[in-house]
Amino acid sequence: DFIEKFLEGLDDTFEPVIDAVNSRDTAITFDELHEKLINRELALHISSSNVLVTAYLTHTQCSNQ
Repeated sequence: DFIEKFLEGLDDTFEPVIDAVNSRDTAITFDELHEKLINRELALHISSSNVLVTAYLTHTQCSNQ
């Protein structure tokens, strides 16, 4: 199955998507999978952006003291 092979190629950052797909009672469509992957990428991007902002603010506050 194409989707199973595709999921096997994903790294651990997509584990929540892989788990969600594997726990479904019905097969996921490619469009649904694509949407889940895009949403996961956005969540990862937002998360890494928040870490960078926090690190910057912490560095700036320490430098101003």
